[in-house]
Amino acid sequence: MKPIGYGVGVRKASIIEVFIFVNVKEKQMMSEITFEQIPLILGEIKNRLDRIEGMLTGKEIQEHLEEGFMNITEAASFLNLAESTIYGKVCRSEIPVNKKGKRLYFEKEELQKWVLEGRRKTVEERIGEANSQYLGSRGRRSQY
Repeated sequence: MKPIGYGVGVRKASIIEVFIFVNVKEKQMMSEITFEQIPLILGEIKNRLDRIEGMLTGKEIQEHLEEGFMNITEAASFLNLAESTIYGKVCRSEIPVNKKGKRLYFEKEELQKWVLEGRRKTVEERIGEANSQYLGSRGRRSQY
């Protein structure tokens, strides 16, 4: 039997597999458990079962999405663009996106970085760069 993980994308396990997995882990630890530790261990088992139940019902995935992801409508509103424009940029791979099935998810931080990458330099910044390149090249001698 494969161990059951805790991340998104983990295979769905039956309740029997979960209890067997927890049982095996608990038997390995039984020789080290004291009477005082029993309430802590039961609390940990309850937390694990709640997490597994959340994974099986999709609750954990939904909570993860609510943390920092936006759907297409929210992303369009955030960027002040039409949804059709967002779909076009996704199709041309011009915008960072996560796709799960037929749904698109946008991470707010990635969209902010994407917007900042498109920043245009001011005339003063371009003149400064040109001057530094020109002055830097004047001090070098030709190798030929």
